[in-house]
Amino acid sequence: MLGIIDWVILVKARIRRRLIRIFEAIKAYVKRFLFPLYLFPIKIITYSAFYLTKLLILLIIRLFKFIWYLLSWPFRSWGNFGKTLLWGGVFLYFAFTEIRFNSLVERYGGYSKFFCSEWITKRLGIFRCQ
Repeated sequence: MLGIIDWVILVKARIRRRLIRIFEAIKAYVKRFLFPLYLFPIKIITYSAFYLTKLLILLIIRLFKFIWYLLSWPFRSWGNFGKTLLWGGVFLYFAFTEIRFNSLVERYGGYSKFFCSEWITKRLGIFRCQ
């Protein structure tokens, strides 16, 4: 039976071997990438094009998955449906509150009329708004 110290030594050796393998693989990849030297510019262009294309395709796939998840989430359970209705109502309330304030300002004037009414301060003789 292995003791704790033996187990720690064994784990350290495994980690060390795995790191050595990873660094050797990276070194071999760089060596293949750089040599022969006359192909290096072509390899840069083709590798860059390949990985950019791969990135774009994966991003588009993830975007479609995310959109599908957003569309299907409310219908997974009644609780999700209720949450969607609640937060949709809160969003609509605040979105249309801005429209209501905008129409009030257009119809009755700016905020200065409501917060510092000149006609009251003139009549009472207190102070004037700027």
